[in-house]
Amino acid sequence: MMQEYSSEQEQIEAIKKWFRENGLAIFIGIAVGFGGLYGWQSWQSYVNKRAEEASSLYSQILVNLDNAQTASVPKATDELIENYSATPYASLAALAAAKVAAVDGNYEQAKERLQWVIDNAQQVQLVPLAKVRLARLFILEKNIDAAAALIEGVPYPASYSARVAELQGDLYSLRGETSLARSSYSTALSAALPAQNREMIQVKLDSLQPDNAEAAPAEETAESTGVTE
Repeated sequence: MMQEYSSEQEQIEAIKKWFRENGLAIFIGIAVGFGGLYGWQSWQSYVNKRAEEASSLYSQILVNLDNAQTASVPKATDELIENYSATPYASLAALAAAKVAAVDGNYEQAKERLQWVIDNAQQVQLVPLAKVRLARLFILEKNIDAAAALIEGVPYPASYSARVAELQGDLYSLRGETSLARSSYSTALSAALPAQNREMIQVKLDSLQPDNAEAAPAEETAESTGVTE
């Protein structure tokens, strides 16, 4: 801090000296500040442009799905994953592409898409959805160990409790543990579910075999297991 000076001239000389010693640093700081501001604005503009491009690609995927034109979905999804993986649209497209693959019976490709979401989604709320769908595919293939790794002991949001209970019922059913399967299906039915979901769970419950008799979930298709929900 500048001290008091006995005359105006001394004050002027002190100010000149202070600027000689500190002026360059001040101007550099100002320049860096303006440069940083410009750089931030440029970065924001770039990010917004990328988001718009990704949004446009994903919107076209949705249009194609609505029109049952699914052939282009895998390629558009690959483009989103390759060039826009940091946006939510890449994960959403991967979920859509997994659904298309499952309906077509290409379970390996569907599993790869879902695993990509689990490993790479920037939006954590999409991860449990991908895990549930992947577990259903494993159940469809009667791969009990792989399905159990995604369900048993894995924390899920409360909103997934009915779906997880249904999947646990599927696992118990495949293991021939009918009593436990019945309990899990009943837990799933106690939740507020759409009519179609309740109907399918009830079918599974009604189809249970006696204890220790292996019984796979009824209607073993991608649609019935909820992979395409």
